[in-house]
Amino acid sequence: MKPRPQNDDARGKEIGAFEAKTRFGELLSEVEDHGQSFLITRRGVAIARLVPVRRAHEDSGALLDAFRKFRAAHPMDGIGARELIDEGRKR
Repeated sequence: MKPRPQNDDARGKEIGAFEAKTRFGELLSEVEDHGQSFLITRRGVAIARLVPVRRAHEDSGALLDAFRKFRAAHPMDGIGARELIDEGRKR
């Protein structure tokens, strides 16, 4: 039996805590198999999210492109990584 979604927007399907507890195995399957997200509520108040784990490492090319874009947008102005590491250790 499928969970009864109350809302299906960018936050994920909204589901009550009792129903989430009752159908936890089904919810995990939905997350794993279909990438579905769930917003878990108690008495209508959001308390938790059940979301798929990002698997960015599976697409190393996309990860490397994102890293290059980040570095291009955030120039280090001649500061080396070693200097940043050493600065972080001082704190």
